[in-house]
Amino acid sequence: MFGGRTATAYREACRAAGVDGHPHTVSKPAYDALLDHRNALMTAALAAVRALVDYDEQVLSNVICQQPTQSDTGLAEVVRACAPLITKKSDWAALYMLLTERKASVSYTDLCRLIAECAPDAPQPKKQDFYSGLWNPKGRFPDWKPTEVRYDKFRRHYLIAQRASEFLFTEA
Repeated sequence: MFGGRTATAYREACRAAGVDGHPHTVSKPAYDALLDHRNALMTAALAAVRALVDYDEQVLSNVICQQPTQSDTGLAEVVRACAPLITKKSDWAALYMLLTERKASVSYTDLCRLIAECAPDAPQPKKQDFYSGLWNPKGRFPDWKPTEVRYDKFRRHYLIAQRASEFLFTEA
């Protein structure tokens, strides 16, 4: 295993060669140069990531933070407007997807509570109904492209998103 030598003799031979127990001998200066190159590459990669983070903080945060926030009264109005279009409990997922896409902070629980208060005659969803109704629109509202989604579900969700878009995020 150690070339006919004992482990102690092998270790002594490695130390004499300037290598700390590595089976393939590499000189200490070559190993240090390798570490220096690795550090230089890591620093260069981290500099690029840091530049992206700085860009996000300086430029994108100003654009995103300037979007108007949605109040509960506006959301209640949207729920009332969408209620006549809801035929299944999972159709409320279209409104939830639109809200999350537009960066509105609303949870499943809050939306269920709001639906119960503002649209008691509409089908009342539970958290699992949202999960079953979610799908990837592969685009932005209201320009969905129906891929791998039944047409009837696509049509219902599109109409709900279109109605909600009339009330949400309109600049005065």
